[in-house]
Amino acid sequence: MVLTKKVSVLLWAALILALVAPALLFAGNSDHSRKIVVFDETTALNESARDSLLKAHGAVKVKDLPLINASVVLLPSKAAERALSQDLGVLRVDDDVLVSAFSHKPQHVGDSVTQPPQSLPWGINRVDAELVWPTGNVADLIKIAIIDTGISKDHPDLAANVKGGYNAVNPMKSWNDDNGHGSHVAGIAAALNNTIG
Repeated sequence: MVLTKKVSVLLWAALILALVAPALLFAGNSDHSRKIVVFDETTALNESARDSLLKAHGAVKVKDLPLINASVVLLPSKAAERALSQDLGVLRVDDDVLVSAFSHKPQHVGDSVTQPPQSLPWGINRVDAELVWPTGNVADLIKIAIIDTGISKDHPDLAANVKGGYNAVNPMKSWNDDNGHGSHVAGIAAALNNTIG
């Protein structure tokens, strides 16, 4: 019984080491990079052939992305990336950019949050929607609903136009935004046309 437990612990330790080892291999190398290798579908490489191709270029596979016919890998150098991108079985090599829903923290002045200067969102500028805006805001004429992560009911650019909300996930809890995306979408649709936000 004791021997079985020891063997079990050793097996778990080996499994954890096998999963963590690729990252540890590259931890000391500042030139390593995390990339997405998109394979050329016309070459019809199977998983074993893809793994061999990656290994031949010094790549350590982190995980597969079957929906886009790709793998996330750690590459040891720019030279390895260039060589891999020129391989016949590879369509392209992209950066695997890590993103976060909360990348920017608001700037605080004393106890109040300062708003950045007003800027025109890319999509609005792209379709020239601002050219049809009257002076001020017509939110009282048009009723819309935002189905998203909620809306920040106290946001200075939104509070005047928000008329209520509903939490469809848990009706007993607040509809106040707990993520930021819903407020972003609501801001595109109905933020005050002022000098902030």
